Order: sequence, then C-alpha cells, then structure tokens
Amino acid sequence: MSGALQNVDKISFSVDVLAIKNGRKLGRIRPDENGYYEMPLAVLGTVTDNRTYYEVEDFVAQLTSPTSFINRCIANATLYGEYGHPLIAVLPEDQRLPRLMIIDEKSVSHHINQIRTGEKLENGGRILYSHSTSYQAFGDI
Repeated sequence: MSGALQNVDKISFSVDVLAIKNGRKLGRIRPDENGYYEMPLAVLGTVTDNRTYYEVEDFVAQLTSPTSFINRCIANATLYGEYGHPLIAVLPEDQRLPRLMIIDEKSVSHHINQIRTGEKLENGGRILYSHSTSYQAFGDI
C-alpha cells in the first residue's frame, strides 16, 4: 500500500455522472458556488452491490430526526466519506455492521453537507443524493 500523498496541490475533484430519467440523459453534474456536487449516493429499498438493503422509512427517519447521529453530523458539518467505503461484502457477517459505522480517517475523501431523498421510484424505493465536495476543497478539518 502506498503512503499518504504529501503534495496535493495538483489534485482536483472531478465527477462525471450521466443520470438517466425518463429515457433522457441529464448530463454532467457541475459544482455549486461552494464547490459541492449533488450526486446519487445509494438506492433505498433495493439490494445494493454490497448486498446490503436499506429500508426506506427507517432510513428516511434517521435522516430527518434531529436526534439521529447522521443528522447531527450534517448539522455540525462533521460528516465525511471514505474512498471505497463501505466495502463490506468481503467481511464476515459479524464485522459488516461495525465497519459500516466507521470512517477510516486515513482514507477520508470528501465532506458531505447534505443528504436528501429523491421522489419515490416505481418499486417504492428512493434514490439517496449527497451534496459533497472533495476533502482538499473543503480545507483543513
């Protein structure tokens, strides 16, 4: 494994997402005036590539409850993402939930300042969107 990057002056955060809605490409996403991108994060109500399943109503309740951990992190500007997280399919079953609950600080890649759900899908699920920027663009943490 390589060590941490020492010079990040030349690193930029670039995202190209071609979302499809009603058969139309929505095109490349662009950052807002603060350098944050809104992008699809996950789909609630369906099994993910990591073989996890997020129940819609419970997940939305966690996002909207002022006392939930994730809501408090967003309100306090302390919600970060980890590059490649969560890779849990390779872990034994009893280690998956604990791994989902932590972010390896050595692999922090982005800051998230908002998470929202999109409209209901035909199967009752919802797309989860994050509003995030690269760790370097956010500045010192």
